[in-house]
Amino acid sequence: MDNVTQAQEWQRFAAMDLDSAEYLLKMHPVPIEIICYHCQLMVSIQGIQWR
Repeated sequence: MDNVTQAQEWQRFAAMDLDSAEYLLKMHPVPIEIICYHCQLMVSIQGIQWR
């Protein structure tokens, strides 16, 4: 797998984490810990791409 393909795959994972966090925000009560977890994963994955 070349670097571009690998970066695109990580981007897809980050987008899924963000989508999950946005979905969970609609729940009542809001599961803030899980939302923060998915946001942290998304930021970490984005950081990996820019190294």
